[in-house]
Amino acid sequence: MGSRHNIVFLPRFLWDGSLARKVHTDHNTAFWLAQRNDVFYMNPVPLRFLARYPGVIKKFVSRVKEIPFPGGRIVFEYFVLPFDTRWSWDSLGFNQSVALKAIWNAINRYRLRDFILWISDPSQGSLVGELGERLSVYQCSDDPIHACDREDYRVRIEIAERKLLSKVDLVFATSRVLYEERRMVNEKTYLVPNGVDADRFLRAAKERPIEPVDLRDIPNPRIAFVGNLDDRLDWVLLQVLADRNPSYSFVFIGNVSRRASSDVRQAIQDLSRRANVYLVGHKRNDQIPSYFVHFAAGMIPYRRTKYLDAVFPLKMFEYLAGLIPVVTTDLESLREYEGLINIARTPDEFSQMLQLSVRDGLRDRDHIEQFGRENGWDRRVETMEAFIAQELDGRMGQVAPVAGIAATQC
Repeated sequence: MGSRHNIVFLPRFLWDGSLARKVHTDHNTAFWLAQRNDVFYMNPVPLRFLARYPGVIKKFVSRVKEIPFPGGRIVFEYFVLPFDTRWSWDSLGFNQSVALKAIWNAINRYRLRDFILWISDPSQGSLVGELGERLSVYQCSDDPIHACDREDYRVRIEIAERKLLSKVDLVFATSRVLYEERRMVNEKTYLVPNGVDADRFLRAAKERPIEPVDLRDIPNPRIAFVGNLDDRLDWVLLQVLADRNPSYSFVFIGNVSRRASSDVRQAIQDLSRRANVYLVGHKRNDQIPSYFVHFAAGMIPYRRTKYLDAVFPLKMFEYLAGLIPVVTTDLESLREYEGLINIARTPDEFSQMLQLSVRDGLRDRDHIEQFGRENGWDRRVETMEAFIAQELDGRMGQVAPVAGIAATQC
């Protein structure tokens, strides 16, 4: 951005600041912003975690907890009602009041002036313009409206996000679907997809670390899925794939989501009874690259829904940076990458593409490696910083083109 800025970052996801748990768009964006800026990550701790913080909170007052993540930045903590109830009227008021108090704690403690307010949660949109920020940014990494099952909450979310879009100075959307919809409200909306820590995955792919202990008894070829086991996955498709490919080992790295429905929990149990299906549980983010080396392919077996069509799965770039072929269902957000990845529109196609991936491996590895580096998180954040600098320069009558990223607003 040319000069160092203070950035007050209002995320959706809790983070302890460690690289090992840098798994969401919020975490990665904050981490890379912190390489050249002072980032104040306002950590939203769900109230269900109160037992882990005995004696910390009185009358729901937020606390300052300084957690250095790389670059020596600051994490503040405040307690919120969980996602499931965030859009009830009582929850909205409570969460906004504690967030406001936490932000003022940061502003006063560190004498912040002319800071940038960065929001990824539409429920906090009412804070825009109330804090004396120099610039406001909304980073939209999924469709908040269709992420919710309750129709009454959806109406509130849609109203809140539209108000936020009309107030913020800049909007960064991670998929083309999100970009096109939000640019209808805010013309300063830019397409900046999720990225990847390419060097970490590429290094493991070349050094080929020792096989993790919990993979050693799992036969090759192995097919990977990395992520929470929840309602996003097409469990019928996964049962078909396991049955049609009995010589393949389907390895799931991740935990069953706390919010998984009873039907999904039953489907997971049914799938796990198959001899070629292995659930190895959650792995830290810094462990994942050493697993990818030992897989023949990575899959994204998501269902087709309005919400998932707008999602840009981080795992797509991670699979490719790990130099393993990718097979995915036909998500609208990934169609522009067809050719680099395999997009299946039926269970038959998905099975056939897995078989081809196992047989042929990753084609044109040099091109894929370069693609991974070009889509690194460092590049993504540089792009966002350039748009911010352009906006600030424009206010001073010094509009300059953003070099190399004109295609991101089209």
